Amino acid sequence: MKQTKPNSITDQIQHSVSVLYDLFYFGSTFIHKQITEKNNQVILDNRTLSCEDGQLFCGGELVKDEKFLLVHHENLKTVIVNKPRESVYLSNTQDSAIRIDSDALIFIHRNSTDDYQIKIYPSKAKIYYNHQRVEKGVFPFSVGDQLIIDYLMIEMREKQLKISDLKNQLQLDPWQLLEEPYIPEYPENFPAFRRSPRIHLKEPKEKIEIQAPKQKSNEGKNEWLKTIVPPLGMVVLSGATSFLSGGNPVMLISMGGASLLTTGFSVSSYFTNKKEINRKNHMREEHFRQYMIKKKSELNVLQQTQKTALEYMNPSLDELALMAKDYHARIYERMTVNEDFLTVRLGIGEINASFQTNFQPVEEDELSNEAFEHLNSPYKQLGDAPIIVSLLEQTVGLAGTPSVLRTALQLLLFQLCVLHSYRDVEFITLIPSEEYEQHWREWRWLPHNKIRSLNLRGMVHTPKVET
Repeated sequence: MKQTKPNSITDQIQHSVSVLYDLFYFGSTFIHKQITEKNNQVILDNRTLSCEDGQLFCGGELVKDEKFLLVHHENLKTVIVNKPRESVYLSNTQDSAIRIDSDALIFIHRNSTDDYQIKIYPSKAKIYYNHQRVEKGVFPFSVGDQLIIDYLMIEMREKQLKISDLKNQLQLDPWQLLEEPYIPEYPENFPAFRRSPRIHLKEPKEKIEIQAPKQKSNEGKNEWLKTIVPPLGMVVLSGATSFLSGGNPVMLISMGGASLLTTGFSVSSYFTNKKEINRKNHMREEHFRQYMIKKKSELNVLQQTQKTALEYMNPSLDELALMAKDYHARIYERMTVNEDFLTVRLGIGEINASFQTNFQPVEEDELSNEAFEHLNSPYKQLGDAPIIVSLLEQTVGLAGTPSVLRTALQLLLFQLCVLHSYRDVEFITLIPSEEYEQHWREWRWLPHNKIRSLNLRGMVHTPKVET
């Protein structure tokens, strides 16, 4: 059923019967009852009341007690307005955000954390906070809280304020509170639920080869001696030969000149080769650093892909709470055929990377050490990742104080009941009787706590199991 703007002061999504009248009781507590086509009698204040022709009767006599107010259901006016963006007043003055025909003075305060409080000043008005009569005081005003001032009901909703006027006396200041369309708090077709087709995100399984840097170019040992000594030796030997043999001095000069020229070319070649070696090593380092940047980016993508997959497939407790609150389509998404059936998230920590890196350096040098430090070691592990354990394949034991154990157990059960259907998973919980009322009673409403084959509740806290 598609939701539209509510025309009733109740939160019922579907009405099984037609409502004719609304009956309000203003005693020490505020009570609201509805008179329907099938049932025109209600019990209030220890009296059986009936409605005939728009009038209230008790034992055949007309009820004239001002504590009772009977309103035709069609005459009730319910409006939806924005939450106050700043603090506002409710009174009978012209500048009030909500002007009412009453001597009540109420201040709705919005604090810095977007939480609201109401301050009620003393007056003769009948004021009720969450159905209890109050005269003055300061109270929190959060989602679900109700404030009744004489014949005006104000309820804080998640995104809006719901105001129900029982006597058509409501006046709003549009500069402070503006009537607006109703924002649905439930998904379309609620309470019918159908889980959507599941999205499976997989962890990357690639094997990444990290290339080692090319071998560094080096000049030979004592290369400069090998370059200079031979031509110098030729000069010395030529001079010694000419001197001992008494040869022509011109020949000596020519031979010496040739040797010196050879020496000059050798020295020039040595420095040229040395410069080329330095250039090649510089290019080697520059190219490999560019390669490391590219490879590191690739590894970062794989690492983030693994983390995204783990976090999506194993939502945090906060995310699960929002899913349950919003009736998300992922509720009950895990089925018995899924590989993550009955897995739970214990927390976050460091786990092994799903992908592999392989680095085999050719030689030990600065670039190889840098590659190992930045490309290999950091990607063997994944930090701040969900720690996952399967309850299907192993038994999990918990150790700690009773309060810590209770919280841990409830968090595990919460994960299971949000992500697994009650048709696939049923809980049998043994609870100390002294803890049931205080810590476990509300859990009895979970459909997972019902053993359908036996038509029994799976919460055992007394010798007699409830049905």
